[in-house]
Amino acid sequence: MAFVGAVAFYLTKNETVTSETYAGTIQERLQKEVLRVNEDMDQIMGRLPLPDGKPFSELLLETPYPYYLYRDSTLLVWSDYRYVVNYALFSGASSEIRPIETPQGKFLQLSQRREIGGNLYDLFVLLELQSHFQAEQDETASGFNSRIFDVAPQSLSLTGDEGYLPVNDQTGRPFFYVNPPNGWTGPRGRIPVQSFLLAFLALLFLIAYLGRVVRQLGTRHRYGLGLAVIVLFVVIIRGLMLHFSIPSAFYDSAIFDAQNYEGSPLSPSLGDLLLNGMGMLWILVYANRNYFRTVTYRRLVTSPPVFQYLVSLLILLVSYMAYYLCYRELVAIYGSRLYTLDITLSITFSPLKITALAVFVCLSGLYFMITQLVFIVYIRLTRDPRVGGAILLLSVGLVYAVSWLIGVYFKWIFLTHVAYILTLYLTRLPRTFYGFRYPTTVYYFLTALVCALTGTYVVESQENTKDVLNKKEFGQQLLTGNDPLAEFLLKKDIQLVAQDREVQQFLVNNVPLAREMIQQRIRSQYLDRYLDEYTVEVLTFDRQGNPLDNSAQARSHDYYLNTFGKPAFATPYPGVFMIDMPGLDTSAASTSGVGVPLPDNAVRDTTFAKQYVAFITIQNQAELAGYVVVDLRQRPRVSRDPAPMPDERFVKTPDNQEYSYALFEGDVQKFSSGPYNYERKFPSTVLLDSALYTTGLDLHGYRHVGQVGTHNRRIVVSTKSWGWNGFLANFSFLYLILVVVVALVIFGHALHSGISNLPLTYSTKIQILLNAAFIIPLLIVLFFILGIIDSHYRENQENAHIVNTRNLSVNIIGYMDDYRQGRMSQGYFEQQIKQIARDGDLVVNLYDTTGKILLASKPMLYQGGLVSELINPVAMKQIVEQKENQLLLNESLGDKPYNTAYVGLKSYDQKLLGVLSVPQFDAKSILDRQIIDIVASVLIVFTTMLIVFLLVSYLAANLLIEPLRVLARKISTTNLNQLNDPLPWHSNDEIGSVIKKYNQMLVNLDHNKQALSSNEKQSAWREMARQVAHEIKNPLTPMKLTLQQLQRTIRRDDPEALEKVNRAMESIIKQIDTIGYIAQSFSDIARMPPPKNELFEVTSVVNKAYELYSSDDTVTFRREITPGPLYVIGDRQQFGSSISNLIINARQSVPESRPAQVTVRLYTYNETIIVEVEDNGTGIPQNIRSRVFLPNFTTREGGTGLGLAMAKRIIEYAGGSIWFETEEGIGTTFFLSLPLVESP
Repeated sequence: MAFVGAVAFYLTKNETVTSETYAGTIQERLQKEVLRVNEDMDQIMGRLPLPDGKPFSELLLETPYPYYLYRDSTLLVWSDYRYVVNYALFSGASSEIRPIETPQGKFLQLSQRREIGGNLYDLFVLLELQSHFQAEQDETASGFNSRIFDVAPQSLSLTGDEGYLPVNDQTGRPFFYVNPPNGWTGPRGRIPVQSFLLAFLALLFLIAYLGRVVRQLGTRHRYGLGLAVIVLFVVIIRGLMLHFSIPSAFYDSAIFDAQNYEGSPLSPSLGDLLLNGMGMLWILVYANRNYFRTVTYRRLVTSPPVFQYLVSLLILLVSYMAYYLCYRELVAIYGSRLYTLDITLSITFSPLKITALAVFVCLSGLYFMITQLVFIVYIRLTRDPRVGGAILLLSVGLVYAVSWLIGVYFKWIFLTHVAYILTLYLTRLPRTFYGFRYPTTVYYFLTALVCALTGTYVVESQENTKDVLNKKEFGQQLLTGNDPLAEFLLKKDIQLVAQDREVQQFLVNNVPLAREMIQQRIRSQYLDRYLDEYTVEVLTFDRQGNPLDNSAQARSHDYYLNTFGKPAFATPYPGVFMIDMPGLDTSAASTSGVGVPLPDNAVRDTTFAKQYVAFITIQNQAELAGYVVVDLRQRPRVSRDPAPMPDERFVKTPDNQEYSYALFEGDVQKFSSGPYNYERKFPSTVLLDSALYTTGLDLHGYRHVGQVGTHNRRIVVSTKSWGWNGFLANFSFLYLILVVVVALVIFGHALHSGISNLPLTYSTKIQILLNAAFIIPLLIVLFFILGIIDSHYRENQENAHIVNTRNLSVNIIGYMDDYRQGRMSQGYFEQQIKQIARDGDLVVNLYDTTGKILLASKPMLYQGGLVSELINPVAMKQIVEQKENQLLLNESLGDKPYNTAYVGLKSYDQKLLGVLSVPQFDAKSILDRQIIDIVASVLIVFTTMLIVFLLVSYLAANLLIEPLRVLARKISTTNLNQLNDPLPWHSNDEIGSVIKKYNQMLVNLDHNKQALSSNEKQSAWREMARQVAHEIKNPLTPMKLTLQQLQRTIRRDDPEALEKVNRAMESIIKQIDTIGYIAQSFSDIARMPPPKNELFEVTSVVNKAYELYSSDDTVTFRREITPGPLYVIGDRQQFGSSISNLIINARQSVPESRPAQVTVRLYTYNETIIVEVEDNGTGIPQNIRSRVFLPNFTTREGGTGLGLAMAKRIIEYAGGSIWFETEEGIGTTFFLSLPLVESP
């Protein structure tokens, strides 16, 4: 019905989705957002006019989109600090919605204008369509507004380009234009929500129905067909999902995006891989639960031994293939750069990372299920350990030989699989899978250990490969002689600066502070943000080439031209020269900062970087006005540069800020940078090791990778190495994930089966309780400790940032006050502030009291339009209006979060001069690194303690339970027919009390045994004498009477005397025979040997007893006997006698008035064999049922009453039992049960 409903909704509610309907959907969502924005605008305008002159305190509201309020064309309030806007951008104050574009993205402008109190207020809201930044990086990737675009388009345009669809307002006027995403061109069925929900419900019902069908097939012993049904269902469902791109067709998620996973057509995305794994896991679970019930398995176990050994070898090869495929899938899911499973690199969990971990768990489950199925069959087929071991070793050799021939070389991690399967075979752990005992949990945890080791190896090897590639790329960038982009930008700047009229006038007129003005203008107007990755020095000279710098170290223009303007340093662009010489000082040896050659005995700076020098000739109306030299020196890569989002064109490696590196010419170190001491800890002989350039080398706690360049140059890039601690941390992380999954599976099984119904032994209960008492408190403490540490580190970091910013403000206040009072030029003020920022390796921003940027140590961020020049409105509200002294805010640039500390700068008279802002862009990375160190250490300790405690709890439980096992064995062997020794125990604990009671019981039992033996002997002999006397007396009486009658008959001289004498003699003979039979029975009892305990096949015994009596035509015999062989332990001959006795009793219990029917059954039940002997006799009366098995009790004339008593003794001696069920007038059934023994 659900499926019919889904189809009905699809046919009635489905609209044909074309490209136009895609635009219509966007239009509907856009109109809702416009209504929401208008409501916010009405609320803001409703608060005007301002009563106390604090606009931010009154008008700053939390809204989804940024707004800007102008009063008489002057910005009064802004709600967002990230967007670069101005009044001209908003082009008038009409209520018309207008598309606009800024460096931050594309927007719709909504506006309102009101005249209040003689002032004209204009409110503008930017409804975001698409955000983007100049730096094209993953952290700040462009994105579409999800409130408007349910499915993101390929691109968006504000003009009507070809192939784009208009998104209109209510009047039909286009707002903007979109290029629909792939798959939306042409007609396409759009699935209504109702259809999807009903289809999902139909799928659930189908799965439930399928489960019922499979169970019904199981009741008919069609388990193979049930497995085929499940396989067919999974294949069809997954095939349909892949064909129709479900769920990615209606659910836009990264986990179902094929771009995030290099899969196959069967697993195009990470989510599809997980769904495929879950389907396979379902199939394998069913196969493991029912394989032994299939016809194929029964035929296999009855096949010839040679065939069984061949199958054993083949299924072992299947286990190797399963491990290899799981390993390859782990490598494949690690191919994405969007996440890392290395806990020492990242502790954040994105949806992709969580899905990858789920795939790891699923692959571990598949590996476990396949190995379990393989080895439970392998153990059954190779009962001889010698044969099983030989086949196992043969499989190992065969696998490695084949892999060598085809060129697939196994890593050492594959030995874990070999060790694992060897352990399974020796310990027979797969047999514990079908019950729940403590060895079952050991089996699960052992498998988790193997899977975690494999996953850790994949993580470590893949991360090492990435690390080598990143370091080689980083080293290659340092070794590369040219930076083409920097050279091109310098060429462009030479042309622009040479044509700048203001620079020309500064030099011609020789105005005061001309040097500072030219430097400021070139920095702010011409240098691209890309060049911000270089330290920049601008030198100015007059027309004679004399420096405008009056310091004694200043050199002339000719000196720099002769030193650096050599043809050897030339680039393809005139006037641009690159200096890349180890013998050149780049440490600002002069006030100019341009490197100069050093003498041989000079101390060289250890900073290695490229240096560019650009020579610019300034002319004014064809007359020489002066010269400008621009010096660029590449920043050291290990410097903790606080600038946000370095340009991806400059560096692509994510971890380069933690690198140390050294440059070698031949085997001589020329430069080094970073904390690693290459001179003392890196011998030159390491450069000859080829592993340095391929896989990297670990030395003194660092991981080193080499890269060979030209001119016999080598560079070595190094980072701190976790070593074995990293391996243990990753292993602990993955192992704990699997342990949690195992615990959830066990808990789910307990809930499904009922905790009280679990067949737990006492030792298992002890071990589970011990583990729970250890693990649960430890987990609670672990999470509390991590939470406390995280909050403590976070609080310390924020406090330190605030304190450092406050201390920095003390140094800046004096300069700020002098600048405000006019006692300091703007150029000198900027120079001092930037020097403070460089010394502290900080980004420093100064805002005036109106919230506008006054000075920035990184002006390119603002001049390039990447960041707004407005202060954070929250800081404006709290520091400027509400007079707070300091404030820490969480801010972001695109998707990159960071912390910013704000401190008010007050003069000596407590007047607010401005606001100091110091962002900390690496706050999250520093905090994450600290937390990672703690988490890694805690994981290692926790996992080690868990493994140790599992072993300790196992030993402790066995130690505690051993006395009970000894006591149980002694009790099971306690017998009245032998001497029972007391148990020695010297402790006064609870076990000692139990053993004392047991020993006392033995003493009492011995006394009672002696008394009972004496009483039984006396009673038995008295009873036997009475019975014998009675039985002998009974035939003697008629003998006496017959003899007396014979005497009288002979004296009467009766003619029939002879006949009467004959009859009397026959009666006497018969009674004498009876006496002989009774005497023989007593003799047989006395001579009967004790029953034997031997292994025998019971089916043949029952069949033989049945066939002995089935030839009687007066009785209808039937038998229902399960085919053998079935084996039990007991006395074969006496067991057969007991069956014969029961058949005789059954035949004799039927009266002559009805046809006799006797049925013999043999079957197994709960590891026992049951024998039934059923008759249709008169049944056993209620008053004598309790005496049926007593010796000498009989209801049959001439019976001894010993047959059933003997049968009871024989069966119980073999560890079985005998009982009966009867109904008077209908019949009786006797039951025999004996424990079933596994066939030899």
